[in-house]
Amino acid sequence: MTDTATLRARNADFWAQTSPGWVHQADRHDEIGRPLGAVALDQLQPQPGERVLDVGCGCGGTTAEIARAVGPSGNAVGLDLAEAMVATARSRFSVPGAAGPQFVTGDIETLGAVPGAPFDAVYARMTLMLLADPVAGLTTIRRSMRSGGRMAATVFRDGGANPGCRARCSVRRHICDRCRRCRSATTPAPSHSPTRPAQPGFSPPPASPASTSTRTT
Repeated sequence: MTDTATLRARNADFWAQTSPGWVHQADRHDEIGRPLGAVALDQLQPQPGERVLDVGCGCGGTTAEIARAVGPSGNAVGLDLAEAMVATARSRFSVPGAAGPQFVTGDIETLGAVPGAPFDAVYARMTLMLLADPVAGLTTIRRSMRSGGRMAATVFRDGGANPGCRARCSVRRHICDRCRRCRSATTPAPSHSPTRPAQPGFSPPPASPASTSTRTT
């Protein structure tokens, strides 16, 4: 069984290699990716003046949307593992000397706390299932939230619930058999699934095939 450090290294390498494509198609990814996180964003309901963290922000589109919701009195921080995507997010949405989203490069699994913490709310669109150690990542998220804060996220379900994804992976496996994203689509969810954190600090989230949200205690 591959150890967690190796999986993290593979994740970092994968996103470093694929970042140019995401950067090139940033506007398109914003458009086609928005429905994948809309249900969680609707549940999160960022409010004016709040501090909100966007985990796995990519090229910044979701963070910018959250920044508009919290307004100039609030703060939206986007975090991503891929340095090139974070740099692109800054160039797309950051305005020197003006209120707006902030972007940070980092691994949610290994950070002590996210810069800008504590946050009132945390959002993640199709990110948590890609972590090498979901418990470590969620522990960092919890440390970065204020007491009573809330979190909403969307994740892919396992291959049994995603036949299209399973079919694509079977075709591509010969060229991407080391890609954790594809493997996660064809294997059962772990017992410490990111939709049900195995660490204290989160209240039980409601079960939903579309999304999950949770609140800290």
